[in-house]
Amino acid sequence: MKQHLLTCLTCLVIVFTATAKEGLGHLRCSTNLLDLNLINSNKLFAYNPQELTRWFKTKQRPTGVAIVVHGLNTRPSKMDDIAKALVKKGIKVLRVALSGHRGDIEELKSVTRPKWLKELFATYCLALKETKKHNIPIFYIGYSLGGMLGLDLMSIQSGELITFDKMLLFAPAITPHSYTRLIKLVKILGLSFIIPSFSPKAYKANPGTSVAAYMSTFASIDHFLKHSKDRLKKLNIPTIVYAEKNDELVSYNALSSFIHSNNFTNWKLTLVKSSNVFRHLIIDQKSLGSTQWSKFERDIDQMLIN
Repeated sequence: MKQHLLTCLTCLVIVFTATAKEGLGHLRCSTNLLDLNLINSNKLFAYNPQELTRWFKTKQRPTGVAIVVHGLNTRPSKMDDIAKALVKKGIKVLRVALSGHRGDIEELKSVTRPKWLKELFATYCLALKETKKHNIPIFYIGYSLGGMLGLDLMSIQSGELITFDKMLLFAPAITPHSYTRLIKLVKILGLSFIIPSFSPKAYKANPGTSVAAYMSTFASIDHFLKHSKDRLKKLNIPTIVYAEKNDELVSYNALSSFIHSNNFTNWKLTLVKSSNVFRHLIIDQKSLGSTQWSKFERDIDQMLIN
């Protein structure tokens, strides 16, 4: 499969070709995709303004641009602690809000992997524009589904089109426990069926998660695992992976094995301990605790700044 990268700051167009089988068609960094208001607009749903894709800007010229992406059925605003920590270090942040996480549960009932990837690509276009403007690096920070989608997006094509300089991944959904796949059995009830969520109320975007959202997540995982070895050079960039030993959703041991078996020599697996009863939750100062949060801030200095 051939990909073509056309970079033109005057016309702001970047094109890549994806296979029809993946349902992505031709994604294009057109002027429309570089408009945040258009990215956040959909008259079919009632959005919460606090949960939309937004910029966190630095006071001075930024030293880098980071895309920050939430997890499945996690409020995008719960990534604000990470965004603010990055901004404090001089990194401009684009905090992403995926379909189904913006305040209207009806939107969650029809999400798909291609739809999420197209949305993520649109934010990549916005961030890339900023990096070209200031000649600075681009970073990717993702939690759970957010971490997985970034890797999936990078693994779609064989060229050097979509890539990042460095990544920070929090409990990326690369290696979910095998029992999580039992959710697929509920598919017989329909993709729009909502499965109640037992994660903390303050963190969840909706009371429950649709079967469609789970199916889309598994589709992303399966695509990445299928192509990860083929994309080794592109994916093996400096990365810190934060994971909890007792994570209920992502297997720490399988994650460690995945990194080593794929020879991701530039990935560093860092063990953390969640302060929450729900161990998968490791995204803010409250869930990590002050000591581990301070270490995360030092990681920003050592990993992204230096």
